[in-house]
Amino acid sequence: MPKKADIRIPTIEEIQATRSLLAPHLPMTPLAYAPYLSEQLGRRVWFKLETQQPTHSFKVRPAFANLLTHKTKAQQHGVITSSSGNFAQAVAYASQQLDIDAQIVMMSITAPVKIERTKQRGARVVICGPTYEDRWNTTYRLQEETGRLLVHPYDSIETISGSGVIALEPLEQLERPFSVL
Repeated sequence: MPKKADIRIPTIEEIQATRSLLAPHLPMTPLAYAPYLSEQLGRRVWFKLETQQPTHSFKVRPAFANLLTHKTKAQQHGVITSSSGNFAQAVAYASQQLDIDAQIVMMSITAPVKIERTKQRGARVVICGPTYEDRWNTTYRLQEETGRLLVHPYDSIETISGSGVIALEPLEQLERPFSVL
């Protein structure tokens, strides 16, 4: 099972620093106005098109945030993560772009297309048993054996900051105050 992480909510300054770190590697994704929903809800509704990221998911932001923050260790020792799909592909892609060796632990019940897309992005995939407990036990065992940098899919300040960058972009893209759901 996952070890208890010592994490906190990042400050706005940390998220802004992460945005600067990611900018050379990832494009700002567009906003798309949703006229039908806007009409139905009586307010302007926009969608943030994270599907236009290289891996078609926002998860590439926290993947790059982790790898760039710990780039030296990641390049020296490689990285490992535990994921069922989107984060696996994101870490594989970011690792490929930064010339980092990536090992991804995925459960035996993971959709074959997700496993294949992760492999296509250059990662070595380790298939474990069918439960989250299997996945985490395998990940932690391999991390201890190899000394790889653990890129946690949710319990790290880098992952949270990388995800938080999504909230900064609309501040530049929209001219007036807005609410985010």
